[in-house]
Amino acid sequence: MNLEEALKVADEAVFNKTGSYLTNILTAKALEEGKLLILLDGLDEVPTKNSTNVISQIQDFVDTYDKNRFITSCRVAAYRHNFRRFTDVAMADFDDIQIENFINNWFSSKPDIGKDCWQKLNSDEYTAAKELTQTPLLLTLVCLLYQRSGKIPTNRATLYERALRVLLEEWAGEKGITQEDLYKGLDTKRKEMILSEIAHDAFQEDRLFLPRREIADKIEKLLAEMLPDQKLINGVDVLKSIEVQHGILVERADSIYSFSHLTLQEYLTAQYIDDHRQIKKLVAEHLIDKRWKEVFLLVAGLMRGGADDLLLRMEKEAQKYINTPKLQALLNWAEQITSGSPGDYKPVGKRAVAINNAIVIANANANANAYAYAYAYAIDYAIAIEYTGELEELKIFNNVNFTMLIDQLKELKDKIPDDKQPKQMHETFLQRLQQTLINAFNLSPDIINLSQEEVKALENYLYANNLLIQCKQASVLVSRPTWEEIEARMLLVPDN
Repeated sequence: MNLEEALKVADEAVFNKTGSYLTNILTAKALEEGKLLILLDGLDEVPTKNSTNVISQIQDFVDTYDKNRFITSCRVAAYRHNFRRFTDVAMADFDDIQIENFINNWFSSKPDIGKDCWQKLNSDEYTAAKELTQTPLLLTLVCLLYQRSGKIPTNRATLYERALRVLLEEWAGEKGITQEDLYKGLDTKRKEMILSEIAHDAFQEDRLFLPRREIADKIEKLLAEMLPDQKLINGVDVLKSIEVQHGILVERADSIYSFSHLTLQEYLTAQYIDDHRQIKKLVAEHLIDKRWKEVFLLVAGLMRGGADDLLLRMEKEAQKYINTPKLQALLNWAEQITSGSPGDYKPVGKRAVAINNAIVIANANANANAYAYAYAYAIDYAIAIEYTGELEELKIFNNVNFTMLIDQLKELKDKIPDDKQPKQMHETFLQRLQQTLINAFNLSPDIINLSQEEVKALENYLYANNLLIQCKQASVLVSRPTWEEIEARMLLVPDN
């Protein structure tokens, strides 16, 4: 959707769906005079191939009408600091006070239920569920489900599953809408199957806005297979029924639909993948695509037979990114310098700290061109010395003389060039700092002198392993032997 289309949607949805001449005149006048607060929500919902163009058009729009106030929003993971003149603000998660206030307001007519809900969330049994309530949408779903059942799902996928079922079975009643099935046999389960296929196919194509006719054609095709005895199925009527009765698909502009929330589309996509046993395809095509992260977590939570196959495939796919001698040497170094060390941590945790430390050392010379920041160097040094002391206390590394290293860092701190010194002196200083760290941690300079392709491959490898851990945490069931074997192999060069 380009900016022109986005503004058309905003104009129709917010001001006047008839798009009257008067409305257009008033809107244009308000823009010219700078009287509007313009909210552009869901930047992360713009298809990837269109994002650069959309960002450029938004920026041009802001520059043209800069007397107004603008807020654009998207998920943190999708933001790439693309805007000029905007102030970046991260929305903090709800804290305990805000969560409690939200619950009390939700159950204002039944305060005892609200109090009971809050008490349950604070018990050890619901620690995971409470983490979910730090975002408004998930807290809303928790309250909605607790209102109906007096129970709080502890699994993310279960939370979405039950919330979707509420939308399909009870939402119309809450809104005072008469429910009627257009066709015999078009029950909740079949509606769910239809929605999951629509969601998956669109998400696979990175499309969040769909024409009415396209959705209707798909509905007719699917219902022809599900209800072969039913003649003359009208997909548009079914779509309208789903929109009115359940609020899952909504019309954003004339004949253009999307899911009411991206989270619902992600859950239905995950449901389709689990139903159709497409784990292999999911991992092969989307493991390092951050747009698919939530889908991975939800698939893991949906696999009631256990997520072993998903995790094993993720592990195998991740290993493809460490196929160069330098990257394999880096992993071997991390194993050698931490293996058998006295720190009371799992071996994979030790290796992770070592790899992170190597990345820090590799970047120690990255700011050689920014030579006018002597004060920044001093701050970084104070942090570096403190961090080095913390590494010593962890007892993770073998054969590293931390006492000597800290003394060397303190000595170097007194020699930081000021901003009046030439660029070459700053470069020499940073090179000396890096060499000091390389020597202390028994690193080979070749290991950390990575090409851009190798840096990207390492980034993908670490992301995939982190996602693997999150999928394990989100899963309903993973066999203990499988996970112990995966964890033991993690961040090691695989055997051929």
